[in-house]
Amino acid sequence: MASILPPFVIEVALITYRDIKKGATNNIGGLPLPADFLAAFGFFALLGFPTGEARKFTIPLAWAFVGATALNLFDPSNPTAKPGSSPTTPTSVTSTKGASK
Repeated sequence: MASILPPFVIEVALITYRDIKKGATNNIGGLPLPADFLAAFGFFALLGFPTGEARKFTIPLAWAFVGATALNLFDPSNPTAKPGSSPTTPTSVTSTKGASK
């Protein structure tokens, strides 16, 4: 029988890696906020409650969230971006050609 523990441990490791590498100002000495760990603990604890046939759904869902966190670490459009940073989009310049004064 599969367990929720492996995806939880990997999720906590990814959260820690993301916050250390991101260099965000909302962390404590470079480490993630305890609320990040509390949210992960609560979410995976809720996924651990179902038993029987429902367990076949919760284990892949837990791994899906780990995968989503891992994919959020890197921005493929900007390979030099820090992990977890927001992607930058180019701003468009509107033309005033033909506009009345």
